[in-house]
Amino acid sequence: MKIGLYSVTYRGVWYRGEPLDVFRLVRLAKQQGWEGLELDAERPHAAPMDLSADDRKRLRDLAGESGVELCAVSPNCDLSSPVPVQREAMICYVRECIKLAHDIGSPICKIFAALCAKISETPSRPAFSVGGGEGNSHEDEDQWYGGTSPRFGFS
Repeated sequence: MKIGLYSVTYRGVWYRGEPLDVFRLVRLAKQQGWEGLELDAERPHAAPMDLSADDRKRLRDLAGESGVELCAVSPNCDLSSPVPVQREAMICYVRECIKLAHDIGSPICKIFAALCAKISETPSRPAFSVGGGEGNSHEDEDQWYGGTSPRFGFS
């Protein structure tokens, strides 16, 4: 087992200051003594559409030279959406993330398959609110969906 850093830590969301780009992040992981780096597949780190073939090679080379394993690429997606076009877009995104993982030498593409959310009762115009917030409970679980929900017939 190796101990690694998840890049989401340095996206600029949970601290004051600028987010780190993926190249600075590899150098920081080495400096801090991490053995591996899991890349959040969103901007500013490892959004597949932002990293050219040259960027991917440069990233792989930098990680190799630094001794920091790029241990996983992690797309944040929702494959359980009741809206077909959203599911299809997420499938395309995941495919691009798998290609990215391959290109940078990462053995894993970790999938967050579903978002727990409450859908509206209007099938023609689906809407949802994320669970766990104030006023949301799981008491009426038939209105909640996730990647394993039988309500939508897929898992």
